[in-house]
Amino acid sequence: MQTLFSSDDHIDLRWLPKDMWTSRVSPALADRAPKVVDGPGGPVWMCEGKNWGTWGSTMSATSGKKWAIEHAADFKEGELRPTIARLRLKDMDFDGIQTSVMFGPVTPLDIADAELRVACYRAYNDWLIEFCSENPERLRGVGFLPTEGPAEATTELRRLAGTPIKQVNLLLAQLDTPAHEAAWAPFWDAAEETGMIVSCHFSTRITKLGQAQKPGAEPRAVNTLSLVKGWTQFVDPLVGIMANGVLEHRPGVKLVLAETGVGWLPFVIQRMDQRFEQVMENKAFWDRHGGIPLKQLPSETFRRQVYVSFAEDKAAMSLLPFFGENNIMWASDYPHPDSTFPKSRTVIEDQMRGLSPELKRKFTFGNAETLYGGAQ
Repeated sequence: MQTLFSSDDHIDLRWLPKDMWTSRVSPALADRAPKVVDGPGGPVWMCEGKNWGTWGSTMSATSGKKWAIEHAADFKEGELRPTIARLRLKDMDFDGIQTSVMFGPVTPLDIADAELRVACYRAYNDWLIEFCSENPERLRGVGFLPTEGPAEATTELRRLAGTPIKQVNLLLAQLDTPAHEAAWAPFWDAAEETGMIVSCHFSTRITKLGQAQKPGAEPRAVNTLSLVKGWTQFVDPLVGIMANGVLEHRPGVKLVLAETGVGWLPFVIQRMDQRFEQVMENKAFWDRHGGIPLKQLPSETFRRQVYVSFAEDKAAMSLLPFFGENNIMWASDYPHPDSTFPKSRTVIEDQMRGLSPELKRKFTFGNAETLYGGAQ
């Protein structure tokens, strides 16, 4: 039976070692570093007086969602299963996953102090390298970048370029300065120069269920149901990047859209092509007003440099004429509640039933292997 390559899995704050930062930042910063403390509902991460959320527990009983790892036969509440390499690899074996690309927290580290913030991002990434060294062929970590400004993100990207990390995650929807603006040029230049793959993952700030609900507020389930609109956070960043030629001017940069949804992309890129053709019909006019940043159709750049991941998305299979065969990668989303674990093969077969064995193999292994290459 052929194995799978999952292009989007996770290491969440709640599963990180409790001494992640206190033991890794300098002694001068350790007292102010994020730490686990006992809260009214159980252990939570705290930093600078702010509650970062649950540590060490699924909290299924109070969240209304069952995490994928709870389906494991030997699951134990309170065990940091996703960051215990032996147990994570055991779950991968059970689900037929050969290789897992692991994204870190999908919210920025909420730290106002710049020195502490930079140190904490570095500490996480250094820990990630150590974790992946348990089995570098199968465990592929994605570097976690600061969102506060291009200088911090560029410095960390360049530092990681000298390590086994091959991909970094920049939460585009959380940036104060849009990624297509001139201030970010050194970042994109560094990505092309180093060959580092840049990814942008869905990010969200979900209302904590432990907080008091305002009178007349909509049911909490609406918040979860509303996550289907998460893809909208990528429209402005992607259009800005494409329209300003960020990728076209740097053909060596590879961009991965992770957990962004797939169905909206053909419409957006198609409309960009149409707008580009309209602009080119009046090129002389636009040349007198600042010029045209692009020389080719956005769809050409997209197919050359952009990759997208999907987990359980039957609609994606109907869009293959747009995406082609080489830019779509399947993902498990382990250990999140939305994960296909432990029934990934069944889910894949259900949504890819009409595809040839060769095409299924490309989507579930080959395309990711081509993009990421061998072991870190």
